[in-house]
Amino acid sequence: METGNLSNAAEALKVSTVSVHRALHSLEQGGRCALLRHEGRNLKTTEAAQMLADVAQDVLTLMSEGVRATCKAAGYSSDRLKVGSLYSLIIKTVPGIVIDLKVRRPTRQVELVRGSNAEPLDKLKQGAVDAALMAVPETEPEVEARPLFEDDIFFAAPADSPYAKLEAADSRDCRD
Repeated sequence: METGNLSNAAEALKVSTVSVHRALHSLEQGGRCALLRHEGRNLKTTEAAQMLADVAQDVLTLMSEGVRATCKAAGYSSDRLKVGSLYSLIIKTVPGIVIDLKVRRPTRQVELVRGSNAEPLDKLKQGAVDAALMAVPETEPEVEARPLFEDDIFFAAPADSPYAKLEAADSRDCRD
């Protein structure tokens, strides 16, 4: 109906003209009414075809609204995702995550809110961000955490330092 002929419809749908013709024929059989009529070499739509097209458009609109309402009820209604992040993750980790998000959801806008470890957690609890990239919180019953990766932290000291010979170092001993 939108393209005006079978060839254009086939091209828009990326199928053959024969496939479009068969689909229309199946619709006519299923509905037990003619959707197209021949006028010379051209096919013209009938009033029944226009009615079907109008109802189909209403169904698609209603379905789209239903999916949107379902997502909203599940808490996924926004096209904008606010992500709290540690400053230290901005250089390498966050760009990769944002790129992966954009690949999966191209229309989703990602807004970064940076801060120290406590700030993204506080913003998450207040609902100011939708997710936070940070160290796993110790015991936070309000927060569900999923580890993205594990990282070891090392204490480094010059070879001639008194700390270099130690098996383990307490960073509090180095505060001055």
